[in-house]
Amino acid sequence: MPSRPTGTKRQPRKKRNTMFEPDKQMITFGVTVIENLFITEYLRAAKGEYVKVYLFLLYRCQHPGGEEAGLEEVRDALDMELQDVESALRYWERRRLIERLSDDPPRYRLYHIGQRTLTGHSMESEDSAYINFSEAVYALFGNERKVRPADIVAAYEWVSDLGLSQEAVLMLLNFMKSTRGKSFSFKAAEKMATAMREAGALTPEEAEDFLGHSRSVHDGARAVLRRFNFRRLPTEDELTLYQKWLDEWGFTQEGILSACSETVKAATPSFGYLNGVLDGIRQRGGAGGAKKAEESLQKDRQILLGAREVLEALGIRMAPTAVRSAYEALLRLAPHEMIMMAAREVALRRGRFEDIEKQLADWKKKGIVSPDQARAALPPRPNAAGRGTKTVSAQQYAQRGYTETELLGSSLEDRMKEAQKYDEP
Repeated sequence: MPSRPTGTKRQPRKKRNTMFEPDKQMITFGVTVIENLFITEYLRAAKGEYVKVYLFLLYRCQHPGGEEAGLEEVRDALDMELQDVESALRYWERRRLIERLSDDPPRYRLYHIGQRTLTGHSMESEDSAYINFSEAVYALFGNERKVRPADIVAAYEWVSDLGLSQEAVLMLLNFMKSTRGKSFSFKAAEKMATAMREAGALTPEEAEDFLGHSRSVHDGARAVLRRFNFRRLPTEDELTLYQKWLDEWGFTQEGILSACSETVKAATPSFGYLNGVLDGIRQRGGAGGAKKAEESLQKDRQILLGAREVLEALGIRMAPTAVRSAYEALLRLAPHEMIMMAAREVALRRGRFEDIEKQLADWKKKGIVSPDQARAALPPRPNAAGRGTKTVSAQQYAQRGYTETELLGSSLEDRMKEAQKYDEP
């Protein structure tokens, strides 16, 4: 072949028509090659969504079809959210299987795994930030728990996707381990990480404040469970309720624990029952701490106890809550001792609850406004043996305040039996 004369320029080649082109059906019915290294070294640690994206990119690179695959095409083809596609791409960037070439528009290059291994860019050569984070997570758990690579990937997404600092994420993992046990779910930790993001707790200092509050919620919820004689960790729903009592309703931990005494009325105490108790206190303006909560609870107990005693005096079997409002209205007219004497007078006439108010009004017209005056105005009544008058138990019992221990330690029936001892001859 004659050589080209020195100094002459190479003439540009004429553009030739493509001699061969693939049939479009070859793409549909063809084969996409997946390296075994991907299965043995990468598949286990990757999320399913990430694997879907990688396989689609591999398919499009091996069968380009005449046009490049954009993010929107990947999103539509896999029926995924665009942010999930971007998260998958960031993941494979960290694993050094793809490289971002430009941002606008976003362009990536897909690498052959064997090539990356031979050139020293294998999975052992991931970005240093991810490696340091992985080592810190492994060190945090030590021999207590075997952390899966997928768990570390998930936790690192809280750094790359949610914007938390690595230190904040490590603090979160340590918090979950200390409060939920070493076998806690990373899914539950992800919810907490999302809450930290929404609260703006991104730095170590902000995370410390956020997790400090969360620890108080967790410790408080466990204290409630101990009051219920439950030896277990609180559920997510129970923690949510406890946080609502603190943050939205304004109770202190002492106030919540003091309200637990009301749950003895329930066959099986629960956070749901306690929620109803606290809501009742809140509706009546009793929220704001242990003292106010206890005052409100004590007032409730006294009112219901008084209403029950009046119903007993009338000989009526009814829940005291049914006449609570009516009993409170009577208390605005007369003290409990006079109400009880009026109830016994009404009972002798086989009257009804509303007749008590009429009896009190009749006494008031006659100038009887104190228990002593009412007692003196009562006519003597002989007993069946004709032994003259007899003082009933309630007359010998002066009204007194009950402590929480007395109220909870003895039932109304116990107190009635004690009172009946005075009726014995």
